Amino acid sequence: MRDFLVILLVFILGIQLILAGNTEGNNKIHEDLTYRIIQENEIPNIKRSIDVRINCRVSEDELHEIAQTIKNTYLFDR
Repeated sequence: MRDFLVILLVFILGIQLILAGNTEGNNKIHEDLTYRIIQENEIPNIKRSIDVRINCRVSEDELHEIAQTIKNTYLFDR
C-alpha cells in the first residue's frame, strides 16, 4: 500500500510540473487586441470605476484577462 501511495504522489507531482510548464496556454489575449482607458471615476475608499475601449470583440476569458491586467496595474500605481 505504501508503494502505491508513493507512485501516486510521484504521478501527481509529475502532472503538476507538466501543467506548470505549459506557458503557451496561460496567455489568453491575442496579439491584435488593444485597449485604452477612456475614463476613471473614484469615490475614495468606496468605489473606483474605469471605462475601457477595446478595439475588437473579445471572449469572456480575454475580457477577464484585460480586467485582471488593469486591476493589477492600478493596485500598484496607487
